[in-house]
Amino acid sequence: MKPFFNDPKEENLIEKVSHVFNEKGMKAMTMDSVASELHVSKKTLYKYVKNRAELVKKCVLLQVHKETENRTRLAAAGFNAIEENLKIIEYTSELVSKTTSRVHEDLEKYFPEAFAVIQLFTNTFLLNAVIKNIEKGIKEGLYLAEINPRILAKMYISKVDLVFDGLTFPPNEFKLDQVLKAVVAHNMRGMATAKGVKLLEELTNNKYQ
Repeated sequence: MKPFFNDPKEENLIEKVSHVFNEKGMKAMTMDSVASELHVSKKTLYKYVKNRAELVKKCVLLQVHKETENRTRLAAAGFNAIEENLKIIEYTSELVSKTTSRVHEDLEKYFPEAFAVIQLFTNTFLLNAVIKNIEKGIKEGLYLAEINPRILAKMYISKVDLVFDGLTFPPNEFKLDQVLKAVVAHNMRGMATAKGVKLLEELTNNKYQ
């Protein structure tokens, strides 16, 4: 994977900060507490960012970069549409399993610039990637020919966004990665042909049902 930042030390630091934010949320973490968690000085953090908002934004930019590269790599790897989707689920679920549900809420409420990065990514690259996957699946006979790829892609993105709604899926009752897998598998099954459903069941052994 190509580095996102020119300075490897900055990339390593932002990666570590991302883990802290994913585990504890952004709103609860000050620059002092982040520095303490990472056992570095605040001076080290301020070498790369001006404030917490910029630190959060850089974490989001790095994650978007990694997600973009991963989806691009998988789309070019020669998998069929369902295999590609399942590979993406595994990658994303691993990240989500280490993420508190507060992250999405914190970004939306308290860090508008960082949240705008996610919205731009979602409404451009991610939307187009999902549309391409659906179009591929239709050509392969795995998805129903009569579905509208753009409508289904927007529905899919809305469902994934719902995964992080703490009211719908309280964290004390549901694990985010399991909810994500169930939502994505349900979405694929809903637009799959008989051939697609059979392949989905073979590849997952019904583990996402």
